Amino acid sequence: MYTLEEISAPDRLAALAPEWASLAAPAGNPLLHPDWSIACARAWEGRSPVVVQALRRDGELVGVAPLRLSPVRPARLVSLFDRTAEPSYVLHRDQASVEELCRRVLATRLPLRLPRLEVDSPALPLLRDGVRAPGSVVLDEPRRTNRAVYDGGWEAFEAALSSSSRSWLRRKRRKLEQAGAVGFEALSPEPGEVASLLERLALVEAASWKGREGTAISQDPWLQRLLTTYAEAAAGRGAIRFFFLTVGEDTVAAQLYAVDGGHLWQLKIGYVDAHAAASPGILLQHEVHRHACEEGLTGLEYLGRAESWQERWPIVFREHVRVSTYPFTPSGLVHRARDAALRAQAHRQERAEPRAQERAAAPGD
Repeated sequence: MYTLEEISAPDRLAALAPEWASLAAPAGNPLLHPDWSIACARAWEGRSPVVVQALRRDGELVGVAPLRLSPVRPARLVSLFDRTAEPSYVLHRDQASVEELCRRVLATRLPLRLPRLEVDSPALPLLRDGVRAPGSVVLDEPRRTNRAVYDGGWEAFEAALSSSSRSWLRRKRRKLEQAGAVGFEALSPEPGEVASLLERLALVEAASWKGREGTAISQDPWLQRLLTTYAEAAAGRGAIRFFFLTVGEDTVAAQLYAVDGGHLWQLKIGYVDAHAAASPGILLQHEVHRHACEEGLTGLEYLGRAESWQERWPIVFREHVRVSTYPFTPSGLVHRARDAALRAQAHRQERAEPRAQERAAAPGD
């Protein structure tokens, strides 16, 4: 027999954490661990109602859908951590549990948006086929996320780089060394050390284009609370890593990772613009790959959308798709019309950008 509990209070989520962690453990994914959802829920307190769906079968927890209600009216269900741009998940024990959980979520008759659901997720066809009205489900173009796999350890991984990439990395390293002695730090902090390390990372990030555009951690109280809450909890399990690249006494690049399933999972990166010509962020990434291999890890998940700079190293990729469902209700029709207008606007902008670039490049303009 199935029962569904809708949980809004972070403290209630924390009480569920031991069962939730046990359910998530086989996946080896930190975004499925309760620490991530609890941190997101605490960051959303007072801003957006949390409505995590916890499914039990004969008293045993067998599924979790981390969701919240969008503050934009009319109400819509969205991924609890959509604002981080990280992938969305529907945690489940088996096929029967994911079928029941998706059925229960759709039975709310609320519009639903999961920004980045894996294309091979068993939840995808259930959500796609669960709303029958024509045009009631929209799947956007799949987007890639890259992953580095350390088959054979560091020597094999580095040998798989092209000769031009290895030469480029050596040149950039020599250029950075002209500014001073280059150092690398790999830290697995205790919870009490997290705040100062996050502050150090935030200072690096603020000294880059993110600071100029207002998207740095130091300019976003919501993100500060999320990362601090999560990193302190994960540090208590030994599941957080900070990496820094230094020149003399100055930190010029920083990265934050979760550790789960034998992989590093990239949460935040930054570098100092003043050293951009030496590409300190990419040099740090190279050292992170080396350290991960030496630590015995088997891969690194970039998590964000695939970027060309990641392709300097051997990668494989997975695809995600944004899923939007629109039940035949007043709220469903409103969100369907709004989203259609936003998609049309985005399409016009994408078509206009190449033309603008051509005009900018045309001689004599």
